[in-house]
Amino acid sequence: MNKIIILLLIVPQLLWAQSIPAEKQPQTTVITTTVNEYHPVVGQKVTISYLLAVKGYFNGATRFQLPSLSKARLAQTSQFAINGSTIIDGEKYATQLWQVDLYPEHSGLLELPPLTFHVQYKGTGEYKGAGENNGSEEDNHVSQLRSDSLAVFAYVPEPLKQIKKYIVSSDVQFVQRWSEPQVSYQVGDIIQREITINATDIKSIQIPAIKFPMVDGIQINVQEPKLDDQSNRGEQTASIKQTITYVIKQPGDYQLGGESLNWWHLGNGLQQGYFDTNTLKVSGISTLQKQGFIIISTVILLLLFSYLKYRKIPPSLNSQLKKSLKNKQWPRFIALLYQKADLHANLGLLQGNKNSETVAQLFEASYQAPAKTAGKDKLSACKLKELIK
Repeated sequence: MNKIIILLLIVPQLLWAQSIPAEKQPQTTVITTTVNEYHPVVGQKVTISYLLAVKGYFNGATRFQLPSLSKARLAQTSQFAINGSTIIDGEKYATQLWQVDLYPEHSGLLELPPLTFHVQYKGTGEYKGAGENNGSEEDNHVSQLRSDSLAVFAYVPEPLKQIKKYIVSSDVQFVQRWSEPQVSYQVGDIIQREITINATDIKSIQIPAIKFPMVDGIQINVQEPKLDDQSNRGEQTASIKQTITYVIKQPGDYQLGGESLNWWHLGNGLQQGYFDTNTLKVSGISTLQKQGFIIISTVILLLLFSYLKYRKIPPSLNSQLKKSLKNKQWPRFIALLYQKADLHANLGLLQGNKNSETVAQLFEASYQAPAKTAGKDKLSACKLKELIK
């Protein structure tokens, strides 16, 4: 009887040791998602942290894949996780912290779907049944941890609405370096220029390349930008380097550089900077000066030719007749009348003219003494003009 009572007391204890109720078993894997900014500026870095926790320790590579978004760019902050540990409900867990950077490229609501993490870990074997060895091969696990979906709302501040390209960063530095300057330049000389832009809390691909305006008389060659990203203890630094070559094609005075750079400081708002300018003096006659010289020379030659042509062409007989009539040069007027008749091969033109009486009077007025012509009728101006026709 006593043995039966002892068995009744021992069996429940053995059953309890072999199986803990499910509601009292702690979770073996946990994932927690946090976001540092839910209302970012377009272009601002948003850091999303995924904390993976396992009861035991990680013993394999963790795999996950970033989705492709139409309104934003995603990138891993680092290729490696930050390993650590934490206490959850009084239990110790091994942790991996993975961080993903989100860069909004358009304003509005941005939705990020859940991420699935494939993890490998080794459990502690603490809750295995009786007779199982802790730390055995059967305690290796492969699990999938699925994060929550996220949503952020990006916006463009009012001062940036008229600016197409800008950087969102709390610290932006830019420098430039020119090749050795010369006192004067010649056509064919080459000038090298290198500019570098550094910014924090951003990826290098987010830094817009500088656009260089065309300059008449100078050929501009721009190499592909060189991008570089560095991460040191969670602080991210990006840089972009551009090399520009200027080839002088024409003489003249030039001013290179002076490009603007815009960025948005999260605490101070819109910031603007400008690259220093470089003034060049290229000796020789520029194309514009040559064109002006050619135009002026052409105009002078045309005027000269016109003047010479005008001088060589004598005035017409009618013009000479009118001038003689106006100045009352009667002998010349009569000579021109005969010259006009001679040109028409009709020397008797004047004799048979209906105004022959006027011609006779003109002869008397021109070649006879004044006393003999006194009292004669004055010559009719209308009749004289008819002789010119």
